[in-house]
Amino acid sequence: MAKYAEKAFKEVRLKTKVAKMATAGKQIKVTIDANGELKDELYDRVLVSVGRLPNFADLGLENTKVEQDEKGFIKVNSRMQTADPSIYAIGDIVGGVLLAHKASKEARIAVEVLTGEEVLSRKL
Repeated sequence: MAKYAEKAFKEVRLKTKVAKMATAGKQIKVTIDANGELKDELYDRVLVSVGRLPNFADLGLENTKVEQDEKGFIKVNSRMQTADPSIYAIGDIVGGVLLAHKASKEARIAVEVLTGEEVLSRKL
């Protein structure tokens, strides 16, 4: 995605916050916070994307064998099983591409495992 964005857009800024946006005639005035330094710039179009963080507080997972990776996502194997063999995880909570079609594919894999069907080797 990053390589596509770099080709498709004039500029890609990471680890930069949009502090404020407002119309300025036919343009958009954007106040950018880059490392604590505020800067105003004018644009014709703006695309803003924010990161996502896993949120599974209050599920009681601290009472299980479920493990997290360094970014806080739940670790699973290719069968969508966590380190606790009775708990499966899919979708945004396991990281990777955070899109619905990936979660749907992961769900099919988990259901096949749970129902005893043969899980085909699938690329996620």
